[in-house]
Amino acid sequence: MEEDEAPSSGRRSSRRRSTSADLPTADPPSLIRSDTPLHIGESAAIGFTTPSLLPRSYHESVSETDRSFRLAAGVALVVWTSLLYLVLTYAPTESYDELDPVERMCTTMATAALGVSNLSRVVPLVWRRRANAFSGIIVAACAIQFIAVMTNAIMLAVPTPVMIDPVTKGRVHLLRWVEWAPLAAVMTFLTEGA
Repeated sequence: MEEDEAPSSGRRSSRRRSTSADLPTADPPSLIRSDTPLHIGESAAIGFTTPSLLPRSYHESVSETDRSFRLAAGVALVVWTSLLYLVLTYAPTESYDELDPVERMCTTMATAALGVSNLSRVVPLVWRRRANAFSGIIVAACAIQFIAVMTNAIMLAVPTPVMIDPVTKGRVHLLRWVEWAPLAAVMTFLTEGA
């Protein structure tokens, strides 16, 4: 215990300086600190899964939102698969056509960009093998990019149904509509729900 000296009187002051030994050593039971830093690409939602001073209803709300994003991703995959099956099964056989050179180049570039983007997000999370690294938002974003990449890959690999628009006389790829229908709903949900 160290005491201050009074500058003018030569007397010692009764005021104590607080030291680290004077501070409480135990954390309150409701507060748990994590010394593990978040890594790039991991969700900040990890912090919401540990007990804190926030009310329980807040954590339940975050958990429910996380489940909703996961459910939206699953529904989008099911809707995309169903629409893909219906279009490839019931489209007229004479409508099947391959991509022209410009469409092929654009589709290849989009597939490569989306593939690299998705892999650069997923590989670090898988590499660390953290159970809570895949939050609902990450799952939904990966599902969105998976649907886009797979649609592009199918269009590159095999002839797909192409219709001619009666008004604009432009080529309309039916697989683009198969892709956009579920993705528009999920991306709107991500925007409004986050």
